[in-house]
Amino acid sequence: MGDFSEHILFGLLTATGIAYLAGDLFSLTLAESSVSVLSVFVGSLIPDIDHKNPYVHRAVKALIALALAGLVFLVPADIGIRFLFAVLAFLSVHIAVSKMKIRHRGFTHSISFSLTAVSLFTIAVVISMGSAIPGIAFGIGVFSHLLLDGEFKLE
Repeated sequence: MGDFSEHILFGLLTATGIAYLAGDLFSLTLAESSVSVLSVFVGSLIPDIDHKNPYVHRAVKALIALALAGLVFLVPADIGIRFLFAVLAFLSVHIAVSKMKIRHRGFTHSISFSLTAVSLFTIAVVISMGSAIPGIAFGIGVFSHLLLDGEFKLE
């Protein structure tokens, strides 16, 4: 049962270990590496989006909203359209997460939530960047969180 910093550190440690073991299999660009680190960071915190501690909830809400807005901004389009959609993505996520009323270590600590979140994030990254590596990094972060908490529900 980790806290905020333990989840971040364990997620980054897990991702570093996997990157070291699979280092010869991938050749990452600077953008892929940077987005992957951010993805592990956000992924290791996303299951605690329902946490009762206001700090954790606010931090996770802001990170998810910023990450999605950043991904939307990478989509090739006119700068004005990208900016508009990034702002809309940020506001949509921020408002939706603010309205969530679920119990801590409930649905957000389930395999079904994890697979849904990882799949949606990976699709968004592939569309915006053309690479699934940050999506895999996000999945590593999410599953490291569940591993640290010892919570693998099948809801």
